[in-house]
Amino acid sequence: MEQVLELSRMVRGDDAFPDAQDGRRWARFACIAGREGVAGMLWAAVRERGVAVPNDAGRELATAAEQVSKLNRFRLSRLERIVAAFDEANVRLVALKGAALLRTLYDDLSLRPMTDIDLLIHPRDADRADVVLGRLGYEPGRNLLRSDFYPRFHYERDYVGRGSNGVRLDVHVRPWRPLRYARTVPDGAMMLDTVLVPLGGTNMHVPCPTNMVIHLLCHAAFHGGGRLVWAEDVRRFVDRYEGDIDWSLLLLRLRVWRLTFAARVGADWVESVSGEVLPERVRETLRATRVSWRDRWAVLQSPHDAEHPVRRTAVDMLCTPGWRFKLGYLHAVTVPDAGHLAEGYRGRHPGWTWCALASRWVQSPMRAILPSGSASTGAAR
Repeated sequence: MEQVLELSRMVRGDDAFPDAQDGRRWARFACIAGREGVAGMLWAAVRERGVAVPNDAGRELATAAEQVSKLNRFRLSRLERIVAAFDEANVRLVALKGAALLRTLYDDLSLRPMTDIDLLIHPRDADRADVVLGRLGYEPGRNLLRSDFYPRFHYERDYVGRGSNGVRLDVHVRPWRPLRYARTVPDGAMMLDTVLVPLGGTNMHVPCPTNMVIHLLCHAAFHGGGRLVWAEDVRRFVDRYEGDIDWSLLLLRLRVWRLTFAARVGADWVESVSGEVLPERVRETLRATRVSWRDRWAVLQSPHDAEHPVRRTAVDMLCTPGWRFKLGYLHAVTVPDAGHLAEGYRGRHPGWTWCALASRWVQSPMRAILPSGSASTGAAR
C-alpha cells in the first residue's frame, strides 16, 4: 500500500520521484504503474517534470503508454461504429467509465487504459441492442442463469467482437451490480441529463458531470476500492469539472437512490490514495447522513460476490425491496434453465437436469465456505 501511495504522489507530479541511479526502485514502480493502470500518467509526469529515469524503466513506461494509446484508438474507432448503428436504430446509448472519460477528461489517449468498452442502455432496449450488436459482428458471452436473467436481474451482459471487431463490450442495463439498486435506482436514471461529446464523425452520450461522479464513486465502492487509475479518474474529473457538478443535486440523488453509503465508501477510498477530492461540505454531509443496514450490507458484500455466491444471494434477498421480485430472483438462482446447467454438467442421460441441479445445490454451499476456486465451476455465479 505504501508503494501505491508513493506512486500516487508521483503521478500527481509531487516531488517524490526516486533517484535516477536507483534502477531497481524505478523498475518496481514501472511494474506497479502498469498493474495500477497509471503507466501513461507516470510517464507523462516524468516528461513534464524533466525527471531523469533509468533507460530500462523509461523504455518500459514509454512502451506501455504507446500501447495504451494504440489500443484506445482502435477501441474508440469500433465504438464510433457502434454509436452510429445505435443512433440509426434509434436506441439510446450512453458510454461509461473509460470510454466516457477518454472523450471528456483525458486529452491524451496514452494516459488512461481501457480494457473493454462499458455502455449503458435502458432495460427495455436489451433485445434491440442485441440485434444491433449482432449485425455488427458481436456475440454475447456465456449463458446466464435463465434466458430472462438479463436484463431482469443481472445488470450487464458482455459481448465479444468477431474478426476486425475484436473488442469486448460490457452492455449495462444498470450501472452497478448489487441487486438492491435494481430496485432503488429507477431504470434509466443514470441516463438523465447526458452530455453529447464528439467521437470521430459522430457524437455520443456520456453522463453529465454530476452523474459521472456518482457513478465513479459508487463503482469504486462496489469493487472494494480497486486500481489507482480509478482514484485518479475521480480526482482529475472533480478537479476539471468542479464548477459543472451540482453538489446539492448529487447529494439529493444519492439519498433518493439509497447510494449515500456507497458514495461515502468510494470517496473514503479515493481520498485515502489520492488526497482530498470532494468539497468539505459534501464530505461532511456524506458522513452525517444516516444509512440503513441494508445499504451497508449491500455495499460491503459486493466486493466479495464472486468468492461467496451463496452469501451474495442471501444479502440480495435481505436487502432488495419487493417480495415478488426477490422470489423471482431466488427461483432463477436456484433453478437455472437447461442451457446454463449444461455448462457445468457434462453428462447427458435421462433425468440429467435433475442431476445437474442436485450437483449445483451441493457445490454452491461449498463455494460459500471454501476459498475461491475450491469448488467446481458448475456452482452458482
